[in-house]
Order: sequence, then C-alpha cells, then structure tokens
Amino acid sequence: MMTLDFDAGITPQAAVERMQAYDITPNQLYPTFSDSPDKRKFRLTFVLDRLIYNIDARNYLMDSLFAMYPEADRACKDPAHFFYGTDKPVQVLNDKALSLDILLSVLESDKIKNGGRLRKIAPETTGAAFLRKDGFSRSSYYNIVGATSKARNEQQIEYYEKLKKNKDSKEID
Repeated sequence: MMTLDFDAGITPQAAVERMQAYDITPNQLYPTFSDSPDKRKFRLTFVLDRLIYNIDARNYLMDSLFAMYPEADRACKDPAHFFYGTDKPVQVLNDKALSLDILLSVLESDKIKNGGRLRKIAPETTGAAFLRKDGFSRSSYYNIVGATSKARNEQQIEYYEKLKKNKDSKEID
C-alpha cells in the first residue's frame, strides 16, 4: 500500500481526478484530523495487487507518485512513516487492489503532465530495473490492456487518443 499526504495545493477531488484521467481510481481518500473547509488536508491510499519487498523498487514507485503529485508532502516519503487515522468519514473510492503493471505504466509514461511540465523519472534506477526484471512493468501499454474490463482494441484506442491529446497540452485530459 502506498499513501500520499496532502496539506495544500490541491483539492481532494482534483487529486482523485488526476489518476482517474488514466482509468485508475485510488482506493481511499480520507481527511486528516486537521482538515477544514478552508484548508483541505487529506490522504490518498493506493492498495497494490502485489507486495513489494525490494526497498529500491518501493522507493521508485513512491518517487513516481510524487512526480505525479508534486503537491504531496515529501516529508511522508519514508517507508517507515506511520499515518494516523481520522475522526472523519473515510471515502472508499475503489475496493479492488490496483494492478501494479497498469499503475507503473501510467507513472512511467512521459506523456503525463503536471502543471505543464513533462514528468522526469529516471528509468535506469535500481528500483525500476528490479520491477521490470520481475515482470511488474512493461514498456508497452498493449501488454497490460487485457487486465482491464474494457475490450482490448477499444481501450487501446482510448488510451492512445488521450496520450495524443495530452502531448501538446498543459492539462490532463
């Protein structure tokens, strides 16, 4: 499970929609104890379909999430970081574990934009190499489309249209 902590810079709805633009819905969104209508503070959780035992691979995934969400609190990056719960209602957005293959494919895509900048992730890092060696990541979206509920051709066309549209845009479609 990966968790991101947000103290400012993005609304909960915008944070969820950023991933949903790529057909990935985070598992939970919950407000922190200090959340208020004036200053939104919340956490997003991503429950993965595989355990990650390699610390370099885990750090690579976390860095990739931070690249997707530059508004997240980088002080909460440590794998031993403990997150408190909440005294407010938790929103379960997705009750199924997320495919690590699909999540990593989206996070590694050089077509994803944040604030008009292309995301920069070093794919030669030890963590990335470890994930690819064990078959968790594939260079082609075609290889992982079959794991979703949409028909292969329909989803490929939809995905490539989004990439094409986002290529020159500063906004996420």
